[in-house]
Amino acid sequence: VRRSNFAQKCISDSIEDLNKTDNKNLLYRSLVEKIDSMVELHGWEAMANVAKHSVEFLLSNARSRSRWRLESFVGMGRLVSKFHRKHSCSITLEAMKSFAMTFASKMSECSYFDITNYLSSSPRAEALLASIRVVIEHGDQHAMGLVGKRLISHRSTFSSFVKTVSESAINNIEAQTFLLDVLNKLLVQHSIDAEVAACACHRGSSCECSWNVGASDNVSEDTIIVSPSLHIKLTLDTSPDLAHLKDRDGRLPLHYAAARSVYETVACILEANPKAAVIHDPVTGLYPFMLAGSNENTAAAFELLLSDPNLVLGEIPADEDDEENDRKRKRSPSM
Repeated sequence: VRRSNFAQKCISDSIEDLNKTDNKNLLYRSLVEKIDSMVELHGWEAMANVAKHSVEFLLSNARSRSRWRLESFVGMGRLVSKFHRKHSCSITLEAMKSFAMTFASKMSECSYFDITNYLSSSPRAEALLASIRVVIEHGDQHAMGLVGKRLISHRSTFSSFVKTVSESAINNIEAQTFLLDVLNKLLVQHSIDAEVAACACHRGSSCECSWNVGASDNVSEDTIIVSPSLHIKLTLDTSPDLAHLKDRDGRLPLHYAAARSVYETVACILEANPKAAVIHDPVTGLYPFMLAGSNENTAAAFELLLSDPNLVLGEIPADEDDEENDRKRKRSPSM
């Protein structure tokens, strides 16, 4: 009890300092470190409530302020992820969900310089990716949409991000698995539209942020045609096997794309894995052309139907996994 009271006082003092000072980011990091050290020293059972209220304060304070450095949030993500991995409970789960929403909102406001700077250093890149991982696992569609849109809004930053993810293992998750989740959860719902493709720095052909690569300086942005699925193609070029991989729910990238993407993205992923057109989505029970139809993407639905004559004829072949399961059941002595 004495240890808990002492820890509570230390945290309270830090919170009081944080409320009084203008240097929020410095004390924010200090408070995160104190919470972590207190739990390590006195154990989760004694410090759970202290950690809970401290995390709630930090997130509430962050949401109410307009300018917070990315570094502060990444440190917070590292803390809540560590607590959840080691002491998984309702407190840590709620902290993960709350952090996912707050981090996504703040990342959508942070500068590209901050993101690029983090990706340039291995330890810092790992910390940033761990925070993005929290958004993928515990954020809602809106949170994932915010992060995805921010990532594709700067070509060179996006290229660095994809390369970093493809070479990193976060929280014992293989790089390819992580990149698959990024593709399915953060990228397929977005397209390179006119707003994203436009050059914000006005450097023309020398700029590194625009998706209008190689455009001459005297050509207006309105006349430049950029494929809406260019970010998807870049991701698949980095790891060609992605289009063939199923996630933990048994879904393929084509299932996500057909349900949420524009025609060009569906066509890009279909080209990478044509056989996926005849594999039903285990979550909805629908085939890709049906998912595209429900998404009111008539062009994609038509393209998917034409990709295999069996689909047009209504003679849809069984999924290879389903056939294998049938063979196993037939061989089973209990059958």
